[in-house]
Amino acid sequence: KNGSPEGMPRAVKILENVLGEKSAMVAREIKIMNEILHPNVVQVFETFRESSTVYIFMELCTGGELSMAIAEAGRLGEQQAANVTSQMLSAVQYLQA
Repeated sequence: KNGSPEGMPRAVKILENVLGEKSAMVAREIKIMNEILHPNVVQVFETFRESSTVYIFMELCTGGELSMAIAEAGRLGEQQAANVTSQMLSAVQYLQA
């Protein structure tokens, strides 16, 4: 789909036992993911299928889980919460357009 810059690390999501109805569901999900290009949504670069295993190569996000950051901090500051909320709402608005 959209190539990543040369030499940039990627994440690989591996889905095993993708057969039958699950295969059609995964194919639809990949089709949708390939159409999304937004700075607050993980970008998919390419996919590869080998037998019943699907490999999804995507943007590597190293910041960790939001829920873990909140749990570790106890709470987000007002500005942090505003930034996170703005980013999430921007992504949701894009996906619903």
